[in-house]
Amino acid sequence: MGANFLRFKNKAFIIRLSKSILSGAAVGTLTAGVLLLLMKLMVMELIPWIVIVSGLGGAMLSFGLSFLLLGGSDMTLARRLDTEFSLKEKVRTMVEYRDGEGAMLAIQREDAEESLSRIPTKSFKAKRLWIYIVAVCLGAAMLLVGIFAPDQRKPDEDEIVPFELSAMQRAGINELISYVDGSGAEAAVKSALKDELAKLLEQLEDAETVPEMQAILSTSLTEITKITYDSSSVTEILTSMWTGADALMRVFAKSLDTSKWDEPEWGDFAEGFMAFRNELGYTGEAETSTEDELIADLRWKLDAICLKTDNSLKNSRIAEDDKLYAVIARFLYADGVSSDGKSLSGLKKLLTSLDSMTHAQALIELDHTFEVMSNEIYAVLAELKINANTGEYVLSKLSVLFGAPIPKFERPNLKDPGESGSNDEDKDEDSVGGGVGEGVQYGSNDLVLDPITGKYVEYGTLYSAYNALMIEKLEGPQCSYTEEQKKAIQKYFALLYSGFDDED
Repeated sequence: MGANFLRFKNKAFIIRLSKSILSGAAVGTLTAGVLLLLMKLMVMELIPWIVIVSGLGGAMLSFGLSFLLLGGSDMTLARRLDTEFSLKEKVRTMVEYRDGEGAMLAIQREDAEESLSRIPTKSFKAKRLWIYIVAVCLGAAMLLVGIFAPDQRKPDEDEIVPFELSAMQRAGINELISYVDGSGAEAAVKSALKDELAKLLEQLEDAETVPEMQAILSTSLTEITKITYDSSSVTEILTSMWTGADALMRVFAKSLDTSKWDEPEWGDFAEGFMAFRNELGYTGEAETSTEDELIADLRWKLDAICLKTDNSLKNSRIAEDDKLYAVIARFLYADGVSSDGKSLSGLKKLLTSLDSMTHAQALIELDHTFEVMSNEIYAVLAELKINANTGEYVLSKLSVLFGAPIPKFERPNLKDPGESGSNDEDKDEDSVGGGVGEGVQYGSNDLVLDPITGKYVEYGTLYSAYNALMIEKLEGPQCSYTEEQKKAIQKYFALLYSGFDDED
């Protein structure tokens, strides 16, 4: 191959290399610039070395691909030279027969070389080079934008607001420590709250910026909320009672509900607890029912309340040594002497003794159990309410001192689905799920095993079928039960569904 052809071949290689370098530079700077901008705008979480590696990787990949794609053979270069400089296929023929022998081919090669010698190398220019230059400019511009864009990941030093605990805030926390120390909260809660407040004060003394103060305060408020509500088992136990959707259990649960108490008041508790006692031991058919029917009615109610309360306590996942758990269990199973020295028989003991007493005697014993246990249950509820009130006062005071929101804690909303005030439009806007027990029908929406089909169905669905079967049997011609027995069975199913109905 002649020297003049090699001259143009070298020029073509330089153009190919230049375009590849420009392509790599454009892609590398564009990639790095875009990633850097996204990182600073917090669209993507990246670290700087990833941006650098990505930019270099993009540049190398683009360079390699461009170098391969822009490459061409000697024949391609010959066709271009013939076309651009109107050489009438002289160079193409020379390249095609460069290894050929003969006088005519030698003369042809000399003629082609002579034609190329008259063309300066600078006349052979790169095509569409401006596209690569523009791409590099755009990539460089994007990289500059990424470098000089404001970093949104952290505020500038000038924007960080300094913080210094004020004398009023310091005094407020110290007053809260004294308030907790003098409160009626139980010792464990009192100690935990005081320790947390002392820790908060110490950390706030060292805080230097508002963001640092806010982080410390948020952690402390969450811990105080946990201390406050973990000290009370009322919510878990009442929720477990309520989800059974049984009328008697709901009356019992309402009597234990302290969420409406402003302060522990005996009247608030006594009214609800006596309503539960009346529901448990009263029948509107006392004038027409026989002694056996009255005892049977009381037996069913006592058996149901003992069984369902025991299940509720276990399903609440509260430890058996918890104060509220223990006092309710004592209400059910006590047999001996009460805390004030009086003899005491729990509901379960009364249930087992019904065969040996009249209905009037049973009600007297029931009254005695309620009278004795009402004091013990109220004492526990009052202590738990004081714990909650103490913690809530601390939270509200800190919220005022530092302008911080109080962490929310959902209390149970003990309302029947059809009860006034329980409709969607009457619900608290901040409540979640509409309150405990909403939407439950026929005893429970818990899943239980159907022994006939072997599948899990809703408790209410299973008992609905059971009730229909019972009615069919009682009304059938082969039924041998007496009217009193039929009535007792019907009352039993009424109790299973929605509690005893006085009109039945």
